[in-house]
Amino acid sequence: MNPTPTQLKEQGLHQFKSGRYDEALATFNAAAPLFAAQEDYLGQGEMLNNIGVIQRFQRNYDAAAAALHQAHDLFTQAGDINRKAQTIANLGELHRSQGAYEQAGRCYSDASELFAQLGDRDKQAEVLWALSLLRTRQRRWLEAVYIMQDSLKLRPRRSLIQTILYAFLSLGMRLTGGKP
Repeated sequence: MNPTPTQLKEQGLHQFKSGRYDEALATFNAAAPLFAAQEDYLGQGEMLNNIGVIQRFQRNYDAAAAALHQAHDLFTQAGDINRKAQTIANLGELHRSQGAYEQAGRCYSDASELFAQLGDRDKQAEVLWALSLLRTRQRRWLEAVYIMQDSLKLRPRRSLIQTILYAFLSLGMRLTGGKP
């Protein structure tokens, strides 16, 4: 008996988490058309998003972009803001990997706004953290600090180190008079 698309999805996720990326890629590639045949476009989009992430890991940037853009289109058509935001964040990671920092920054900002609309503070904080690290890489230090503070402020639970960092950044904000 052939596995269902959902069974393939679970198998692919297990392979991915185990670091078996080539196997996961093959499994997600097998599952995507099966989801499409069932007119489960959200399932198909998830598989394409996963394919895009793996292709980025493997530095197959054109294939990653194609899969992520297809996933984005499916999630947009379905009105699934959460998955759309996740895909936009993954596109940000792709652009960052390629050195296209301005495009990456726009993606991170767009994903952050969508997560804010959903009230998903954890994911918004993660995307802002990535944007802060990107700004650091660009040597845009002050902007990076402000974004990092916003990221930490959004986190409902902070580690001890995050709490200390947040306090340090808040002190710096007070000393400099706030945002420029």
